[in-house]
Amino acid sequence: MKKTTFAAMLSVACLLTACLPQAGLRFTYIEIENFPKNIQESIKKKEAVVGMTPVQVRYALGPPIVARTFSSEKEEILEEWTYKSVMTMKKIYVIFKDGRVVKIETEQRRLPSIRIEKIGDAEQGSP
Repeated sequence: MKKTTFAAMLSVACLLTACLPQAGLRFTYIEIENFPKNIQESIKKKEAVVGMTPVQVRYALGPPIVARTFSSEKEEILEEWTYKSVMTMKKIYVIFKDGRVVKIETEQRRLPSIRIEKIGDAEQGSP
């Protein structure tokens, strides 16, 4: 009896997990199927584009590391989401106005340069 109950519970658990989105996927295709095709493609490529809504940006990039609201010179209320990519050493700023992306800025961070000398070469210059 216990083996049958365990087998049934294991079967149900397997069926339930098969319905979940794949690991690392921030959306299911059903969630984005009603978006315009160009937005769907950008989400699949993990790219934010001008015109996206906050929900679409979250599907594309995930949650921001920082979100802030500020006023522009024209006294418009803007929202800025910041993302960092460790792999590409980029910072991405997504700026929203009235619930749509109006600007995307990318900042490429550079690794500091390191000068490597041979120990023998450094000693040759000393008296």
